[in-house]
Amino acid sequence: MSMFSNPRYKSLSVVALAAIVTYAHEHGMQWRSKLRTDWTCDNKQGNTTELRQVKNIIGPSGLHHFSKNGRPR
Repeated sequence: MSMFSNPRYKSLSVVALAAIVTYAHEHGMQWRSKLRTDWTCDNKQGNTTELRQVKNIIGPSGLHHFSKNGRPR
């Protein structure tokens, strides 16, 4: 099942999706874990406007819908 079949994922902006891809590229294979840590510790790098939108809409558990390179599955 595609993540976009869920209405809450459809509300992610293209800019927010691009921010995930960029973050994944910058942080490598463990990007999901790093982003969760950034969100939990309120680190600046994981709390850009776009990444906060992702956190508020899909939450940390929703990151499993993104591949290792940050693209939606």
